[in-house]
Amino acid sequence: MSFAFSDFFNKSVDGGLEVLLLILSLLILNFSISRILSFDRFLLSQ
Repeated sequence: MSFAFSDFFNKSVDGGLEVLLLILSLLILNFSISRILSFDRFLLSQ
């Protein structure tokens, strides 16, 4: 019984880590895209 529970716990922790990594990569991607867009506007305004 405890083995099945720990197995389920490990799976849910792995899933949570994958979701956190996905959110983190999306945030980094969004940040870098906005930086690139603002940099383009900066170059155009020169």
